[in-house]
Amino acid sequence: MFKKVLVPVDGSAHAWHALAKASELCKKLECELVVCTILDVFQEITPIAPLAYAMEIERREEKHELDKKCAHILAQAKDKLKDYPFPVEYVESTGDPAEEILVFAETKHCDGIIIGSRGLGILEGFLLGSVSTAVAKDAKVPVLIVK
Repeated sequence: MFKKVLVPVDGSAHAWHALAKASELCKKLECELVVCTILDVFQEITPIAPLAYAMEIERREEKHELDKKCAHILAQAKDKLKDYPFPVEYVESTGDPAEEILVFAETKHCDGIIIGSRGLGILEGFLLGSVSTAVAKDAKVPVLIVK
């Protein structure tokens, strides 16, 4: 049925719940996991410096903070999956989360996606539609949304 499943995590309780359910289900199916984290740069970075040079320095510093945040989220995921008996790949990216999840699903040859129903971007989800809804709408593979 499934050989490789993508599980996006953003550090939210819903994402960790989806990861736990993915681990439980995928153990039974004996399939690989691809765990990804995607930080939306436009949501995370707000340059406030008035000069272009100062803004670039600020962006570099904030990019470093984003990299640390991605690493921290993936480290938590690794800890939660330390007893998972099948291969797990961990990947990260920045950009539009729904688009990046769909790209990962395709490029990593995943045949399913398991995603939390809500993430950290509650206001954005309210205004623009949630990431899980966008992924479910546009995915070429089955999507399980975990509540």
